[in-house]
Amino acid sequence: MRNLYRVTHLIRQLSGPEKPLRASSGFAVDQNTDNKFYYIADEGVRSGRLSDEALEPTLETLLPCGAGYEDIIAIEHLALSDELCCASSTGNVWSYKLSSGLVEEVTHCQHGIRAMQWSPDQELVVFVDGELNVVTMIGCEYEPINEVQLKDDTFGDRQFMSVGWGKKETQFHGSEGKAAATAKKPVESEKPNEELDSSVTVSWRADGEYFAVGYLAPFGQRAFKVFNKEGALQSTSEKCTGLKGPLAWRPSGQWIAIPQELDGEKRCIALFEKNGLRHREIPLPPKASGSLAVESLHWSPDSDVLAICWGDRNDSNATGCVELYVIGNYHWYLKQRLTFPEGTSVAGLQWDPRHTAGKTLHVLTTDETRYERVRFEFRVDRSMGHTEADQAMVAVIDGKKLLLSAFRQAVIPPPMCGFTLEREHPINAVGFIRKAGQNISSNAFFTLDSVGELTLYDAVFTDVGGDTLPRRSVLSGVTVLKTIKLAKPDRCGEMQRDLHFLWLDPNHLVVDHNGSCALYDLKQGTEWCRIELPMGSTDEIGCIEAYGEDKILVELRSGRLLEVTGITSGSARSTRELCILPTFCEQLFIDRNETVFAWSQTRRHLYRNGTLLASDVTSALLTESYLLCTSIAELKFIPLAERMLSVRDAIVGERRIERGSKLVTVVPKASRTVFQLPRGNLEAINPRVLSLCLIAKHLDALEYYEAFDIMRKERINLNLLVDHDPARFLEHLASHFLVQITNVNWLNLFITDLSDQDACRMYESNYLDREAVGGAISLPDGYSVREKVRFCCERLLDAMDPDPTVLTLPKVTCHVKQGELEKALALIWTLKQRQPTPNAAEEALRYLLYLVEVNVLYDEALGMYDFGLVLFVATKSQKDPKEYLPFLNELKRMDENYRKFRIDCHLKRYERALGHIARYESVEERFQEALELVATHQLYTTALRCYRDGSNQDYYRRVCALYGDYLRKGSKHADASLMYERAGDMQQAISSARHALDWCRVIRLAAGGTLPVEAVLRSLVPALLEAGEYDAAATVAHEHLKDTRLAIDCLLKDHRYERALLLAIAPELKETVRTALGTYLGTLEETITLQQEQFLRQKNRLAAVREERTRKQTSAAGDDDGEMDCGDCDLYSDSSTVASSRHTGSSGRSGKSHRSSKNRRKHERKLLNLKEGNPFEDIALIDALHSLVVRVCGVECQRHVRSICQVALELRYDDEAYRLQRQYAALFQLIRYSLDAIWVPEMIVPGVAPGTGASAAEGGVGSASSTEQAPAPILTTTDLVRAQDSQRYALIKPHQRYKPEIQSISWQWDILK
Repeated sequence: MRNLYRVTHLIRQLSGPEKPLRASSGFAVDQNTDNKFYYIADEGVRSGRLSDEALEPTLETLLPCGAGYEDIIAIEHLALSDELCCASSTGNVWSYKLSSGLVEEVTHCQHGIRAMQWSPDQELVVFVDGELNVVTMIGCEYEPINEVQLKDDTFGDRQFMSVGWGKKETQFHGSEGKAAATAKKPVESEKPNEELDSSVTVSWRADGEYFAVGYLAPFGQRAFKVFNKEGALQSTSEKCTGLKGPLAWRPSGQWIAIPQELDGEKRCIALFEKNGLRHREIPLPPKASGSLAVESLHWSPDSDVLAICWGDRNDSNATGCVELYVIGNYHWYLKQRLTFPEGTSVAGLQWDPRHTAGKTLHVLTTDETRYERVRFEFRVDRSMGHTEADQAMVAVIDGKKLLLSAFRQAVIPPPMCGFTLEREHPINAVGFIRKAGQNISSNAFFTLDSVGELTLYDAVFTDVGGDTLPRRSVLSGVTVLKTIKLAKPDRCGEMQRDLHFLWLDPNHLVVDHNGSCALYDLKQGTEWCRIELPMGSTDEIGCIEAYGEDKILVELRSGRLLEVTGITSGSARSTRELCILPTFCEQLFIDRNETVFAWSQTRRHLYRNGTLLASDVTSALLTESYLLCTSIAELKFIPLAERMLSVRDAIVGERRIERGSKLVTVVPKASRTVFQLPRGNLEAINPRVLSLCLIAKHLDALEYYEAFDIMRKERINLNLLVDHDPARFLEHLASHFLVQITNVNWLNLFITDLSDQDACRMYESNYLDREAVGGAISLPDGYSVREKVRFCCERLLDAMDPDPTVLTLPKVTCHVKQGELEKALALIWTLKQRQPTPNAAEEALRYLLYLVEVNVLYDEALGMYDFGLVLFVATKSQKDPKEYLPFLNELKRMDENYRKFRIDCHLKRYERALGHIARYESVEERFQEALELVATHQLYTTALRCYRDGSNQDYYRRVCALYGDYLRKGSKHADASLMYERAGDMQQAISSARHALDWCRVIRLAAGGTLPVEAVLRSLVPALLEAGEYDAAATVAHEHLKDTRLAIDCLLKDHRYERALLLAIAPELKETVRTALGTYLGTLEETITLQQEQFLRQKNRLAAVREERTRKQTSAAGDDDGEMDCGDCDLYSDSSTVASSRHTGSSGRSGKSHRSSKNRRKHERKLLNLKEGNPFEDIALIDALHSLVVRVCGVECQRHVRSICQVALELRYDDEAYRLQRQYAALFQLIRYSLDAIWVPEMIVPGVAPGTGASAAEGGVGSASSTEQAPAPILTTTDLVRAQDSQRYALIKPHQRYKPEIQSISWQWDILK
């Protein structure tokens, strides 16, 4: 589907009367530069140099004939040594040094030379002498490798072998029948040798492994032989009549091309395989009287284009031409025909071998000798409209035919097409109008043929189809709008050339005319109006493209983009330089925002406003909302919105495609995207990004039917209908959505697809603008994504007709989607009862059975207690009547409440079942079933509600007693006591309260009962003491048992001497308190002494551990290798990012972040081990010191010491109280002033990266840009040591990384200071 067009065409007139010789190898291009060429003239070998300052090339004779350099037949430029190799028919081979001008004869062939050809890598050279000996030599040394005689009747090393499949007469002959086995092979007529071409042609394969030699075989026909690079014969071609002299091996190695004349006037280019067998052919125009013949064949370096040079060697006045063929889907297209002034023939033709030159063809002509350099590129010529009237037209050039295809209606594989336009002369260029007019559609196009005739057309479409077939538009013809005759090539002056054409609108046509921009008014038919451009004499126009309404963009070969205004308005035209592209780009794409996308086909770079956007781009195409581009195996989407201009990565979507696919066209207002695969066949897809863009436009226009149809076909989540704009959708639910979507199946599909998710997040690449504005979209009141299904189903049900016969199935779907199966069944049952025929209800039930499993639906119908509905559901299912009829008959014999109870129990709806059976208030048997149900399924709270307000309160008390037993078994004694109290079982209530240690409730219950209170309370005191409730035990003993001694004993066990002294009124009791206090004072003093010793020991040990660790780190930092001891890295946190210089965070751990409780305890024991030598001893010491400080210096401890000192003073223990207060005060001060030495500042902020500090912290988020640009710091051993310390401190519990806050109260007595 691609056309070959000329990007640039340079023509230079060669001065001097000498004409170049028409030799097959008499023209060579300098492979190091693009401004030098060499050719063989009458006076010798000449060179031409192009200059930017002068229009005429500088010519120089290198090897004049007068100096003995005669009969030169072939020249070759050697790039590596920068020399020119020349071979003469007499056998001499000279080497001309271009840098110094020295000439050296490098070798000589005794029998003369008929052909010379160097390998593509110029390491080998092949000579064919006058006796048809093929001599292969090493290029740089000219040392022979091998020599083979072409006349030898040998096939070669690749001789075919018979595999024993029988004779040809016994094989299958297809449609020809058995007669073909006995038919005689026609005898090929042989022409006299003087009529055959006796020239010798050599052609190498691009990889330099093989070369082919064409010659006149001894049997009177032309043939060729294939040799490997060592000069060994590999194969010989099969005998074919009519072969001609030119020969060219396709660089990809697939075919060997040779012209052939068949019987009659038929001509073709025969394509042979490497083994010599004829593969296929390229058809050529039939031979006519006085017609030209093929003089030479030339493949482009990328094997895409075959250049056929036509001429007549016997007639020097014959006008030659060059035709360019391209293959696609096994069909050969004639894409270009280069014509020359009358009487001018082609003397030399060569493709530029340099990769950067692309498809550049160098041509040298005779008669008014000219040098031409033409660069070609491929382009898909497609219609450029963005409306539905545009039929996505694509035009393909095939010689005199123009193949037109409209891809909106169908995808037609090439070489077939929808309509064929045939011209008198071959077509060289085609293009489509950029802006349609009132009477001209966007499908209008123009053609330019090889004689310079420009014709404007408009496509004609006819609606076909009828009642049975869908109506569609078919391309039925074209209408000629206007014909413009451009100037023909002239022999005098510069040759006319028109490269680039831009049909701007129905009235204006812009042409690159002879290297300048010209405007033609199609409406008035005026002459060409030249547009002045600020360009140099040697600069060339490379591309012209429309730019807005009244402007065009002109790109020069230098990369400059020129903006020309005032094209269509008739106002004064002005030109300014828009920007300079980094490289010349063959194609420009301009969107509606006047953003310029430029694509370089040679470098495969895509630029946006001069900035590189993507690389490895193989094709590009502009649509209304996206720029599509392909890489080798991916399709990418670049949005055209202005918000994306500042985004670094502008590619918002990608899709895998077949390798090597390239874009052909995208149907406007649709998502069909057509690709051409490497072989040439087409593939059409609907990319999700384009489909979503089209759906969004339909939804904005409230075109729900069109959007729904696309989403259904392409399986796009139907939630997008709602999530695109929930408020707008729900507002127009009844007025537009239900009016347009009348298909019941579509509505069911939509409701079924609803989910409590935002579909816009699934397709976020198409909703980036919503995120750009903060995601603020209007939502209806009460709407949320989590409740979307319920909300939409309710709105749908409200919007639908309440008549059950209207939209029954969508209503059923709404109920099922909300989990309301009962309402769905009720709707179907109502429909059955109202309709005279049950067809509608049966259809609705069958549909419901598709949505819900039959057993679930049967149970739901049974739970509605309607046996008619149950039978209706059961008969429409696959259930066996033996399964349900006995059960239903049994239920019918029961009374209503008990029947509902049995049904609910069958459906495991036990709470509802309990409610039904609880209505039997006087039937003991039913109550026993209820109690059994309650106990089995723990329905105690439900039973309490059911029997609480009943007339039979005895049932309620029995339920409470049953619940109390259940609670008591679960050790919930407080709750059980309450239930027993309601059941009237006071003994169990008191017992449960006693077990719950609720002594207040025990007293209240015992006061109203008959049990002795004292015995109950006295048994409660030991339980309170065991539970640590000393105050409660003392209160019970003193206030209720009146046992003061027991109360004092309870208080003394908890060292509550102050309250015990308050109760000890009797002297003997006071003495008991004094004795207990004296004993406790001694114990407390010993405890404080031990705590002080423990604190000092652990503090000093922590200092020693830190000092030893610092010493080791200092010595490790001074080592040359910088290695450190990191044997403890296995205990670092799983979230660590730095471990050491030898251990990384990703090498020692798996991805798991959880630990089992057993492993966690083992880890803590290992970490908090206070044994000396533990690698984490410092962390264990910090943990122990933190616990000790919190315990000793807490507020409760201070109050306890003050209380003990007070009681000691009252009981005359003055010395003991003095020592206690002084000892505790010393310990308190020691701990308080030692905190800073224990909790060092490094522990406060663990995990800080090396080299960062306060300055880095001050940077914050605002310095992110500078941080990104700053180079990464080089980490030293010291930095790694600091990082390891931070990592160790991260193992400490978070609340222990900070020193404890000690709150000091007024606990000391002044009289004891």
